[in-house]
Order: sequence, then C-alpha cells, then structure tokens
Amino acid sequence: MMVIKKVPVNPWFATNASSLVFKGITTSPDPSLAPNWPVDSKVVATIINRKEVNINWSPAVDRTFTKYLIKNGDETVAILNADTTSYTITGLLPNKDYQFTIYAVNEENNMTEGPSVFFKTTNK
Repeated sequence: MMVIKKVPVNPWFATNASSLVFKGITTSPDPSLAPNWPVDSKVVATIINRKEVNINWSPAVDRTFTKYLIKNGDETVAILNADTTSYTITGLLPNKDYQFTIYAVNEENNMTEGPSVFFKTTNK
C-alpha cells in the first residue's frame, strides 16, 4: 500500500473543486509497515575484554526506518541512528551469557526484530 504525500517544494490546496486531475504524484512507502531485514542478516560480536563487547550488524532494508534498538532480553541497551551499524556495549558482567538483538524502528515506531548474537564473557 502506498501513501500519497504532498511535495514540500510545491504544496497544493483545493476547496469546493470537482473533476480535478493531479499529475506528478509523489509516492512513498506506507509508514505503518515495519522495516525489513535481509534474509542473510547477521550480527557479529567481538569481545574486547570481560566487561566490553563490540557488535556489528547488517543494515535493515526496503522500508524507511529511523533508528535501531539494541536489546538484551526486554532491556533496551541502546537507541542508535539508522546509519549506525556498530556499537560497543560496556558494563558487562564477567563469566555471564548474553544475547543481544538488533531491532529496526520506523517513524511510526513500528519495529522488526533483526539478527541476534549469543556470547559469554570471560573471567579475565
């Protein structure tokens, strides 16, 4: 489904009009639809030390999205701009299992779960 938008450079206005014909319509993706991820999306974790890990992920595609969320279970760890595809997570506990999931979020706050990464921090 496409949504018709006014072109900001040349907005139009009509009242009590009939038999109007509009040409040059601008279309954009429906903002109510959630973003998509490629089938082969992945996230890679590089452990920096027992309290830090850097994660890198494949970007979401197809629909306009405005930000990423990084979650550990139900906890939001970070909210990042849409042009960001890596982040260093700090404050991790040693010798603990983690699962971080990346979500793409559009302007309507619809989100789609993307790739996840599982790892365990070390004692050293």
